[in-house]
Amino acid sequence: MQFNSWLTKVLAYFAIRQTCSLCLASSYNSYALCEPCEEELPWNTRACISCGLPASAVSCVDCSINAFTFRQVIAPFTFDFPIDTAIARFKHEQAWPIGQLLTQLLARELAYRYDLGLTPPDLLLAMPLSKARLRKRGFNQAQLMAQWLAASLQLPLYAARFIQRTDKTAQQQLSAAQRKMNVAGSFSMSARAPSVQQLHIAVVDDVMTTGASVQELTRVLLAAGAARVDVYCLARTPKARSLASD
Repeated sequence: MQFNSWLTKVLAYFAIRQTCSLCLASSYNSYALCEPCEEELPWNTRACISCGLPASAVSCVDCSINAFTFRQVIAPFTFDFPIDTAIARFKHEQAWPIGQLLTQLLARELAYRYDLGLTPPDLLLAMPLSKARLRKRGFNQAQLMAQWLAASLQLPLYAARFIQRTDKTAQQQLSAAQRKMNVAGSFSMSARAPSVQQLHIAVVDDVMTTGASVQELTRVLLAAGAARVDVYCLARTPKARSLASD
């Protein structure tokens, strides 16, 4: 009996062995990430409770300056190495296993927050891509994330096709003020969109930089009757890095 019990544990140990998605070492976690890599990830452990900005106090000046209308941002990582590289591979090289791993870590963080009292949303909504960007990239990474999160957290998913997005200029090379102007009026809801009246919605995206895009999307959702909008993203860009990219 003791031998059978020992054998069962050994077989289970080797059954869950995986290759770390970041360093390719063996991992005995239930996800493809070894313990040393997990410990070295840029965890967003000190952040504004509202906008998720790293290295802030409990609340930050940015929130009062920008007057964000979304309620809360959950971002487990800062947009630093190796998370920035991992997200770039997921986003631009179709490295979907890395995207699944990062989304799994986000789902784990959210489940932990729910246990602590964070109110789960009524539904998830992926940050939409414009038709032109979708054709060029071939997929919407936020949509994949939202689908994985919905399955993991057992939450309904709002179809992104009911939100239209029109891009003017790529956001990456714009300053915070330019980003805000660039996304103004870029989102609209389809006439056939299901009602969001009095619903709590969580917008899913990979990275939040200045918050201009999700702020504009939030404005449209609240105007359509949504009661609350939160943001679930993999990483939040540190203030210094955000300014450096302006």
